[in-house]
Amino acid sequence: MEESTVRKDNKMGVMPVNKLLLNMSIPMMISMLVQALYNVVDSMFVAQISEDALTAVSLAFPAQNLMISVAIGEKESEGIRKKPAPDTVREALKELGSVAESAVYVGDSDVDIETARNSGMDEILCDWGFRGEEFLKEHGAKIIIKKPEEILTIIGVK
Repeated sequence: MEESTVRKDNKMGVMPVNKLLLNMSIPMMISMLVQALYNVVDSMFVAQISEDALTAVSLAFPAQNLMISVAIGEKESEGIRKKPAPDTVREALKELGSVAESAVYVGDSDVDIETARNSGMDEILCDWGFRGEEFLKEHGAKIIIKKPEEILTIIGVK
C-alpha cells in the first residue's frame, strides 16, 4: 500500500516525459520572463541617473545570470571546501569548461585575494564592496577597480 502512495506522489517516476517537461519548465520560464521584464524596467530608471550607472547595470545582469547558472555554494559534504580553498573556483571552472589560466577572479575581500591565488588565478578587487581600497592594498591586492566597466578594459574587451 505504501509503495503505491509513493509512486503517485513521485511524478518524476510516473508522469509521461512530455507532460513532465511542460509541468516543470513553465514555472521557470515565467520566472525568467518576470526577471527579464524587471531588468528592462530597472534599466529605464537607472539610465536616468547616468550612462555609467546604465553600463554597470548592463554588466551586472548577464554576470548575475552566469553566477546563478554555475553557483556552487556550500558543498563541504561533497568534498568541496569553502573559500579560501580553491575548490569552489575549480568546480565553477569545470562547469564552464574553462581553466584558471584563462580566467580572472573578481572579488572584494582579503579572502577573495587568497582564494584567487590558491586557485592560480589573477584577481581584480572592487573597492565598493565588502572591504575598501586601503584594506585591500594592505592584503596584497594588485588590481583595484572603482567602476565595474573597468573590468572590460583590464581584460581587453574595451
